[in-house]
Amino acid sequence: GHCSVPAKCSSHKRLAKWVSRQRQYYSEMEEGRSAMITAERVDMLNSLGFTWKVHEDNWHEMLEDLKEYKERHGDCLVPQGYAPNPALGRWVALQRIVYKRMLRGKKPSRIAEKRIFLLDKIGFVWSVGHRAQWFNMFEELKKYKEIHGHCSVPAKCSSHKRLAKWVSRQRQYYSEMEEGRSAMIT
Repeated sequence: GHCSVPAKCSSHKRLAKWVSRQRQYYSEMEEGRSAMITAERVDMLNSLGFTWKVHEDNWHEMLEDLKEYKERHGDCLVPQGYAPNPALGRWVALQRIVYKRMLRGKKPSRIAEKRIFLLDKIGFVWSVGHRAQWFNMFEELKKYKEIHGHCSVPAKCSSHKRLAKWVSRQRQYYSEMEEGRSAMIT
């Protein structure tokens, strides 16, 4: 079992309100304000595995899911409609939205420098527009060339599948351009 009673739990409304109040009291206590909770009660709740900062725990769970995604797919470009874990796709999109708001200074952000650091550390891509993706792949190709000495990424290279597909598309676009057709490369 767990102690994460949802705030909008219809079958346990009283308990949900009580849990919410305990978190509020704890927050006040942490801030050094007079609080309606004692250290003894905090210890009692801790002994049950009580979660004080639900959003923080959820954020870290999603970060772990993203790390697993990267292990499987080689990048952090989770599609919003990612079927095996739709919540992960939504969470990744939200991180980008919040980050953009923070950069614009429009709205105070919940993303702390620590979170940005943790996402940067695993190669999170903050901007995924077509232009940004092209330059990200180009940087990946540069790294590949540094290691292998060439840009001929094998199509069946399991560790660089996405890069191999991208290189193949660039060659296709180049051929179209050479033939005088409209090409995505220009």
